[in-house]
Amino acid sequence: MPLLFDKDVRFTGVAMGWNLGVVIAGGTAPFVAVWLVAKTGNILSPAVFVIVAAVIGLISVAGVARRSKVAQEQLG
Repeated sequence: MPLLFDKDVRFTGVAMGWNLGVVIAGGTAPFVAVWLVAKTGNILSPAVFVIVAAVIGLISVAGVARRSKVAQEQLG
């Protein structure tokens, strides 16, 4: 992931990506879980939220890996 950013902003870029992910996913998870159980009546419905988050994460990792490979090829 550090290769996605120029050396001048590398630490900031990685830290912002990590912290925004924690705020968005971690901050909304309890609210979404309670809302899903209230709407569906099924106590297993928050698993759908976790599955969707995992799929989004896998897609993101695939995109980062592809972009990182291109960055490495450009460097040498």
